[in-house]
Amino acid sequence: MDDKYFGFTKEDWERLQMEHREWQESLEGLTFVPLWPDGTPGYVPEYGQEEPKLCLLPPQKEKRGCVLVCAGGGYGMKSVFEGRMVAEKYHAYGYNAAVLDYRCKPYPRQMALDDAQRALKLLRYRADEWNIDPEHIAIGGFSAGGNLSSTAAVQYEHANRIVGDAADQVSCRPAAEIQCYGAITYAVSHQLGNPGVKDEEENRKFSPELHITKDTPPFFMWMTGQDQIIPREGFYETAMALEKAGVPYELHLFPEGIHGVALADGSSKFGERDDHTAGWMRLSCEWLEGLGF
Repeated sequence: MDDKYFGFTKEDWERLQMEHREWQESLEGLTFVPLWPDGTPGYVPEYGQEEPKLCLLPPQKEKRGCVLVCAGGGYGMKSVFEGRMVAEKYHAYGYNAAVLDYRCKPYPRQMALDDAQRALKLLRYRADEWNIDPEHIAIGGFSAGGNLSSTAAVQYEHANRIVGDAADQVSCRPAAEIQCYGAITYAVSHQLGNPGVKDEEENRKFSPELHITKDTPPFFMWMTGQDQIIPREGFYETAMALEKAGVPYELHLFPEGIHGVALADGSSKFGERDDHTAGWMRLSCEWLEGLGF
């Protein structure tokens, strides 16, 4: 490995840079809001990523809840099939929606978590401006984005106050978590760290099932029986942890669809269209409706 690629091979580094460019192109036309007012603390231009930001769809005409979408990609990139396309579906159902453009490797996962928690704070702090019901802000994610969103859902009490402005004083506890074939248990958390870095404390922190309490927000979880990357035992373990803590949850295991199927409507390059699996979106919206969104 060449040090100038921050622990990545040249081939992997070039592939990730291409993915970053495609991701940014997929967000064109949305309203971009920087997460920090005076530049991102710890930002490294050499990593070839833009500064993290909220990417907002147009506000709904009436005040409604909001869904913040975190795309997956192993913390190395963000999948275009799990970002704007998903947010647009929630928007079409009548919710406010936003996509989180968070930092990826070589940044540590903690910085991605800082991005997610800051985004939740901003959505709540500027809720009136964006026609958002501040009591009904959900976060959701796919694969590594599911690891990020569910970690944000269970670690809200430990959020960093990085710049100390008024938005930093607002709670980042989401009202709901939408978990889409996420890496949500200790068994897979250690695979998501930076190349060559093994940190047991970090792995435990990013293993959401270890931190569920009675105050954890409700979870909606789904995955497929054909997922070749995420073991479904982890979903059952998380469900049992939620059950033990008395936290409401809804769990779906669809038979068809490989890892990365996203909306399962044929828009992703991973897996074919499957109308039954695609029903997860409708089901999650019905679930949100039941929570008052």
